[in-house]
Amino acid sequence: MSGDKLYLEDLTQAQLANFFRNLADRLSGAAQDADDSSAADSVAAPNPGEFKKLKISIKGDAGGFSLKWKSKAMIRRADAEGEGIAAPADEREVKYKTLKKRMKANFKAVTESLGADVMPGEAAVAAFLEDSRLMTTFPDKGAEFYADYERACTDFSRAFAAGDLGACKAAGVTLNQLKKDCHGRYK
Repeated sequence: MSGDKLYLEDLTQAQLANFFRNLADRLSGAAQDADDSSAADSVAAPNPGEFKKLKISIKGDAGGFSLKWKSKAMIRRADAEGEGIAAPADEREVKYKTLKKRMKANFKAVTESLGADVMPGEAAVAAFLEDSRLMTTFPDKGAEFYADYERACTDFSRAFAAGDLGACKAAGVTLNQLKKDCHGRYK
């Protein structure tokens, strides 16, 4: 399901209600696999599957109702074994370019704080570390650097949790060097 569209016209109020009941059953997992389209007021809702975005619009007119359904599939990435897996909810909408821009801003905030001999804000650190974890799930973007980068992130996280400014600075320098090495090769 990568961009499904459905248009239904001249639906009665009962058919429209049945459509939404059917959709609710499918979303809750209570729907039967066999479509019961024998009933006069039955309009089967498509299986939404694992969607990133679902848009349903309804217009009423003299002939009844018209319904428009648009859906976008969830982004799938390859795991280590090469199979496509669905990303967790917070990862579904992340594009690599968007992630990199966000990481750049958060890392800048962290390094500026460390450069001023001040512990960085907890929100900036948490966002940077979470984005770093997400970034290392993208294949072919510097996978040989990921293990070292994750270790440096762990070191930074521990130093931050301990409130150790010196260790945070050292881990920040390591992270910055790994970033430069990776970007030098992949940018």
